[in-house]
Amino acid sequence: MSPHLAARTIVMLACVMCLSSCATQVDDLGQESAAIVNGVPDGNSHPMAGMLFVDDPFEGFIPLHSAFLVQARAGLAQDVVVTAAHAVRFAPPDAVMYVTFETEIFDFSTEPPTLVATDFIRADSFAFDPQCCGNWGIGVGDHDIAVVLLPQGSATSTIRPATLPRADFLGTLSNNTIFTLVGYGVDGPPTYEWNGLRNKTTAPHQSLNMSHLFTHSADESTGMGAICEGDSGGPVFVTGQERRAVAIETGGDHRCQGHSEHYRLDTPNARAFLAPYAALP
Repeated sequence: MSPHLAARTIVMLACVMCLSSCATQVDDLGQESAAIVNGVPDGNSHPMAGMLFVDDPFEGFIPLHSAFLVQARAGLAQDVVVTAAHAVRFAPPDAVMYVTFETEIFDFSTEPPTLVATDFIRADSFAFDPQCCGNWGIGVGDHDIAVVLLPQGSATSTIRPATLPRADFLGTLSNNTIFTLVGYGVDGPPTYEWNGLRNKTTAPHQSLNMSHLFTHSADESTGMGAICEGDSGGPVFVTGQERRAVAIETGGDHRCQGHSEHYRLDTPNARAFLAPYAALP
């Protein structure tokens, strides 16, 4: 970690402590998400999943949301990270962003928590769908998608990126499909605590509309989970087919216990936004 980043660790720790103890309360659809409910540590199961940070000149080095590495389109001399638009839309155009793909970001066994991630990649730029989001800035509708562009080879030299789905791929799946959700964040009520790790859970198909995939409520008896504070921007996979990211985690119910909402990557709008950046089948 650079001396500059080390100097900002105290500010980041304060932000993380807030993330691990506070939950955004927004009613029903469009709830901003930030952590996995009924999850387990991911380890190295999904190395393409990472976490975004912004180096703010006033607030310091701040953790944002989850994200994931995807295959760049032919001829693009950059690595491409996908996330939710509402994760980056309030950052100024010249904001300095970083991505880490480490499985553990903080060690919460110490007081205060210790920053243990050391490999942060500085982004070249970022872009989000300008049609994203409601007035409160939380992902709604058919445009909650963004990309963060990294120097070529900075991530893909060691991490195999996810592929993307063909057009209307989700529309061909059975209603019995189980999905794997991956992200960095809190575990839901009553504590909304984060363990500092990349986590994963599974969730069954609930419904599909023109822009979103919905997965069923968390259920401790079955081990099925949901997304919560910090998971926004993370990848959704069909369980057992976890090289292809099919959606972006974007929201859910206000207590992170009901359904989860994921922005589809197989729709005309998503594919049109991604076409200048990512390889599309």
